[in-house]
Amino acid sequence: MDDYHLSVTDLTYQFRQKTILHQVSFEAQRHKITCLVGPSGSGKSTVCRLINRLMEPPKGTILLDGKDVVDRQPQALRREVGM
Repeated sequence: MDDYHLSVTDLTYQFRQKTILHQVSFEAQRHKITCLVGPSGSGKSTVCRLINRLMEPPKGTILLDGKDVVDRQPQALRREVGM
């Protein structure tokens, strides 16, 4: 297994025909603190909601320990991912 606990690849999200996220990709290392930084309205909270499935990711891949978050039960996932 690699050094990454969380991998987000090409995450895209639209709301009411407006693109909120466009092909966002990043990796967060295990046992490290990762911050999403940007101005108000840039999609930081949307990324967090998509990671822990408060909202369903329509396009892109979110892997936690190498497993796609959409294949996991939302309640169990939320016990592991905080925001």
